[in-house]
Amino acid sequence: MKFVLNLLLGAQYKGRKWYHIIGWWEIRRIPYNIFMMVVGYLSFYIAYISIPLIYLLIGLGLNLLYTSGWLFEIMLSRNVDDIVFRKNLPMKLYLLYVTVSTIIVIGFAISILI
Repeated sequence: MKFVLNLLLGAQYKGRKWYHIIGWWEIRRIPYNIFMMVVGYLSFYIAYISIPLIYLLIGLGLNLLYTSGWLFEIMLSRNVDDIVFRKNLPMKLYLLYVTVSTIIVIGFAISILI
């Protein structure tokens, strides 16, 4: 389990260029989208929504938000000199985006029920 988490979330700090950062994020977009698809199906059945187009629009918006992760990391990596912060930043941002995305999708389903 620890190996899988390290493989998924681990990032090399030394010598990371902008294209390494983008590659790190884009490789992880696949498991992100698979997880969000499962969350979307779960929320789809929570709210019994008959219009899946809404979920396609939410998915598009969340993927645009996901892209801001590597943009944010590139900007921070140029302005912050703390090595420990820069090494842990990708993992923390990725987990933050997964958490926020999950809350948005489940929250949307719950808001429809209310």
